[in-house]
Amino acid sequence: MSETTPAGDETQPVASQRRTQSTISVLQNVTQNVTAAQGRVQDADLAAEPAELTDGEATG
Repeated sequence: MSETTPAGDETQPVASQRRTQSTISVLQNVTQNVTAAQGRVQDADLAAEPAELTDGEATG
């Protein structure tokens, strides 16, 4: 780099890269949380099915 380059110009790419990495990290966490939530919903749905069948047999 040239000696006449202001120091601020050098930090802009670094700051941009850090923001990008931070955004990627947040999105990875969101993906992980959504996947875990989907699994819990499926587990709850599977647990509810036998209860619904039992209720139907008792009333039917």
